[in-house]
This record gives sequence, C-alpha cells and structure tokens, in this order.
Amino acid sequence: MMIHVRRALALSIFAAACGLSACKEPQPPADFSPEAGQASTATPAAGAPLVEAPVELTYDQRRVALVPGLRCNLERVNGTAFAGAPMPVSKDESTRFSGWLADVETKQAPAEFDLRFVNVDSKRVWKANAKTGGARQDVQTLLGGDAALAATGYLSELDLGPLPDGTYRIYAVFQKNGQFLSCDNGRSIVIGS
Repeated sequence: MMIHVRRALALSIFAAACGLSACKEPQPPADFSPEAGQASTATPAAGAPLVEAPVELTYDQRRVALVPGLRCNLERVNGTAFAGAPMPVSKDESTRFSGWLADVETKQAPAEFDLRFVNVDSKRVWKANAKTGGARQDVQTLLGGDAALAATGYLSELDLGPLPDGTYRIYAVFQKNGQFLSCDNGRSIVIGS
C-alpha cells in the first residue's frame, strides 16, 4: 500500500513539474542498484570537472518535450543510498551524485548527459553536465551483456549553492537525433531546512 502511495505521489510531482516543461510521463526503469552494503563502482570519467554548479533553464528550454527512452538509476548522494524519502543535502559543501545511465535503443552509455533538478514548488529547473565512463559490470550483465554497457556508471560532484532551498526532483536527460531522451527513477533531494 505504501509503495503505491509513494508512486502516486512521485508521479503527481513529476506531472506537475512536466506541466511547464512539456515532458511525457516516464516509464519506470529497472532498478539495478548494487545489493545493500555493496558500494557502487562508478568512478568519474576522465577529464570530468571536479565541481560544477547547475545552471537554470530558461522558460523555452523547460518547454522542450522530453521522451522516456533511457534506463538509469541515481543510486547515491554523497555515498548514501536512496531509501525512498527525499535525501537532505547541504549547500555548504559540494554534493556527489552517482549511478548509471544507458540508452536502451543503441545499448550504449551516452558519453554526456544532464542531471536536471526541478524545484517541486516553483517548477524552476536547473541542469548540470554529467559524464558516464565508470565501470559497471553489474549493469552490463543485467542489461544483456553488451560490451558497450560496461561503462554506464557516473559520479558527478556539484555545487548546489545556486539552487534556492526546497525539494528537487532529479532526473537524467540526453540529446539524441534532435530529441531529448529522459529517465526519471523518482529521486528527490531537500536543500536547506
């Protein structure tokens, strides 16, 4: 019962956020988190910036249609696995996001993508660049074994200082063939009190 309530709440928050961004309802991705107590093997891609601050999208950028088409899992924030509730973070220090991302059509890991942060109250949206390249043999195995899926992991360290306090839904976006593909597995953070 509680899972259905959480799912309904998550979909209603996403639907409200999509009202201004013209995105479509996501298909739930498979959750291939490492087992409890097992650390993610994602490492930063070569040349990835150590700390980046997200930038706010304009109204026109938010209105671009998002098409579900990626498989992903935002697994951890600052090394702590998501447990269902929005995870609290501080603006006083950088925040590390880790997980994995795969393009289901091409069975590859997009080299670069955006992490999007939607403020659930104001519907303002920020994005930060992210890169795959971290070794994730567990994901490779679970998605069929293709060698191109061995480097689906990511680890992005961000300065969340520019974001106002509040609750943010986080999802991944990748541009391919003129479309913006998205993956949302229901992760949220809370900045501030």
